[in-house]
Amino acid sequence: MISEFLGTYFSYYFRSFLGCYSCSETGKEVENGEQASSPEGDETKKKARRGRRGRKNKKKPDLNEGINEDFDNACSRDTIIDAISKVAISSCEMLDVVLNTDTVVKLTTSDSEDPNADSLEKYLSDEIESLRLNLEPVSLHNKNKEGEKREGDDFTVEIVSGEELGFEKQKEKRVRNRKKKKSEKAKEANTAVATESDKSLSTTKSTPDRKSKEIERKGKSPKLAKSPSKTSNKATISKTKSPRKSLGSENMEKEKFSDYMPDELVKAGLEDGSIVKGALRINKKNFREGYIKDPIGGLDIMLDGVKARNRALDGDEIAVKILPQETWKSCDRGVQKCGEVVAILQKMHHRKAAGCLTPMKMQNSVFALFVPKDYRMPRIRIPISQCPKNYKDTPEMTYLAEIFLWQDTTFAYGNLLKIIGMPGSIEIETDVILLDNGLDVTPYDPSMSKYFPKSPYKIPVSEFMYREDLRNQCIFTIDPSTARDLDDAVSFKKLEDEDSFEIGVHISDVAHFLSEDTPLDKIVKQRATTTYLVQSVFHMLPEDLCMLCSLTPGEDKLAFSVFWKVKPDFSIGEPRFTRSVIHSCCKMSYEHAQAIIDAPDDKVWEEHELPKILNSFSVNDVVSVVKGLRPIALNLRAGRFKNGALRIDQPKISFRIDAETGLPTEFNIYKNMECHRLIEELMLLANIAVANRLFEHFPDIAILRSHPSPHETLMSELSASLHDHGIDLDVSSSGAIHSCLEKYLSMEDVEKRAIGYGLSTMLAKPMARAKYICSLDTKAEDQWHYALSVPLYTHFTSPIRRYADVIVHRLLAASLKYTPNPDWQPDDVARIASNCNGKKWSAKAAEAVILSVLDYSFDVLVIDTGTSHRVYTNKLDKRMVCVDHDISKKTATIKWHQPDKSVQKVKVFSVIYVELKKGNDMKIMCSLTKPPCINK
Repeated sequence: MISEFLGTYFSYYFRSFLGCYSCSETGKEVENGEQASSPEGDETKKKARRGRRGRKNKKKPDLNEGINEDFDNACSRDTIIDAISKVAISSCEMLDVVLNTDTVVKLTTSDSEDPNADSLEKYLSDEIESLRLNLEPVSLHNKNKEGEKREGDDFTVEIVSGEELGFEKQKEKRVRNRKKKKSEKAKEANTAVATESDKSLSTTKSTPDRKSKEIERKGKSPKLAKSPSKTSNKATISKTKSPRKSLGSENMEKEKFSDYMPDELVKAGLEDGSIVKGALRINKKNFREGYIKDPIGGLDIMLDGVKARNRALDGDEIAVKILPQETWKSCDRGVQKCGEVVAILQKMHHRKAAGCLTPMKMQNSVFALFVPKDYRMPRIRIPISQCPKNYKDTPEMTYLAEIFLWQDTTFAYGNLLKIIGMPGSIEIETDVILLDNGLDVTPYDPSMSKYFPKSPYKIPVSEFMYREDLRNQCIFTIDPSTARDLDDAVSFKKLEDEDSFEIGVHISDVAHFLSEDTPLDKIVKQRATTTYLVQSVFHMLPEDLCMLCSLTPGEDKLAFSVFWKVKPDFSIGEPRFTRSVIHSCCKMSYEHAQAIIDAPDDKVWEEHELPKILNSFSVNDVVSVVKGLRPIALNLRAGRFKNGALRIDQPKISFRIDAETGLPTEFNIYKNMECHRLIEELMLLANIAVANRLFEHFPDIAILRSHPSPHETLMSELSASLHDHGIDLDVSSSGAIHSCLEKYLSMEDVEKRAIGYGLSTMLAKPMARAKYICSLDTKAEDQWHYALSVPLYTHFTSPIRRYADVIVHRLLAASLKYTPNPDWQPDDVARIASNCNGKKWSAKAAEAVILSVLDYSFDVLVIDTGTSHRVYTNKLDKRMVCVDHDISKKTATIKWHQPDKSVQKVKVFSVIYVELKKGNDMKIMCSLTKPPCINK
């Protein structure tokens, strides 16, 4: 597509400029229609004038129209058009074409797309024997009709004789002297480029007139003098010794990216330690700063500048070469290593962005500039032909664009994919969030339904031949009251003739219905996760398949079950796995389960107090299951924290949505109740059991869930900072951190408990993100789950909403000989794990406590909502004023004017009162309010 577009682009501009000129077959030249010193010149002059008069009355040709008739007067028309059309295939940055006449035709463009200019030159030289190319970049030769340089044109055509080239050579010395005196101004002005002519060409001494000197002072090329003499017919190439900057303001800092290192060198570098790999993180507030974690610890490795990132985007798995030590950065925390990207091991970023269109600064440009909303993305040139005709009239309109080529640090090239719409409505803002994060929520095509059974579904007799029939057991789900995807259920029963119990976790058997490598499976693999927004849910699976797999009460369902024997002392036996058929008897909500937990043991339950009970079970049967699971869950939880587990709880917000507008009308805090912890412990137990079995049977291709240790440097800095405020935080292990948090969170004193909430938020920054991994790619220490403090962990319990769980189910089925062993390669599993990571991360932005005091503001954590906000001390309302702001001591003093001129001291972990309001731009505004009682 770009080949056709740029080919048309070259052709149009070539005829637009070259139509002003005419050349005789003998090599004599006429410039701008002026008289040459020969009879042939008179005839050429008349032709040129006729051409100009004709063009005045002609409508500007469309880009898709044929070549203008005036082009027939140009020298070597067919040869030039043939050359341009071939060059357009790769859109080279610069082209010097010398024909078999005395005329030099210079074509200069501002595009830079050809990664292999040498091969293009060879191709053209083979195709056109009389044509030679010089592909070195030079500055633009932009001329208006008076011969002056003009900023903005992508390229122009300039016909120069050998004598004029000699004049340019004479001018070189004056330009060089001027640069010596005013080097900085000369660089900014981009003074005229002096072209070195062939020694065989004759030169004529000439002195520029006053107008030419004035033009030179402005950084523009003077008008070239007439050339009365003939020149040699032999073709020559004008070579430029070094690249120069373009005149267009967009190209002033253009730098080409380095070529990527060959795979074998990258592999060798990773082995000897000269190259490290990691996931790229780009600073949201400064796109020029990128980081990866240093594998040997300490400060992160910095990628300083867009060029050092070398086309990598946030989340990409990259290989980084450590730069020499003299290039490293000094900072408050020490010396930070610097590196540059030498290879992108895996592109995790989708290369798409939501943003707006604006015209390029260059006049008559055939591109529009796409400015992404995410500043970590490069600005993208979009062909005008893809843009709406009125895009300049609606600069706030939001579009979706995709990068397809990125060769230098200024702009990428891309395609406009769709018009999202005008910002402001909840629908448009939702689309922007989804598309900007690369989340595909397109409804499934109806044809996908042929890859799974239709409802109502009757389980075939063949399934009962090898599955365990559990329909006579009291099994039910415990989920939020609004949940629709019911993928896990629990059971509890006392074993006959024993003092032991049996607990069970039953998970929907999605892998049975989602066959591997079908077109549907490929789409689900790419989506990888269900996306939950405030006002809507976008399912990973087709909705009909979700309902087919969901463990709806009163229906026979296929499941994967895990059982454990529990002794009276609550010790847990070895797990037992089986495929099963279950019949859920109840859809219980967390509120119902919590009511059972809180009720006294002798309470008599009525049927109306709980959801409808099916399958011949009674209310007492359901209550006994919850009561029986509770002490087991409590014991499991206590054992985990005793073994060093860490739990950082932060409040979660739920919203009530207006059905008509889709906007939130109120919010509630999602409280973590004991019933939540009961289900959590059982799901963790199942996930750990499955992880151990997969690693035992498939040590090379098991998909695991790991949680790396926190960033050592950031954690040490946090501990030191807290020590200055009288808080000793032991960061030696996950268990030590948990003990410190619990000490504050369990206190009755509000201020002490506020410190615990603040610590929970502060600890989130140095913590690493949990991720999916392939077991073969990692060492034992990398498989460790830091927060859970277990060596192996995976996700098994939510296959309706996570594709990683589907992979786990397939491996578990193979380990139990239900299916053949998969022929997957470790690389295949690693790619699936990486995609699941990317999609999961994309799918995841009253009273308050001070978190930090900055130059003109302080950050607060609203305890009731768990959200962080910034209060600006230089923007306080008229009721108060900041009379003292000591950044060194991290303190601020607020003086209240009304009603009693009281004074409020603010420091880290101070408890203050704030008011949250909705701003005009739909953002939450946080303002300081006077507490009930403060010291005067």
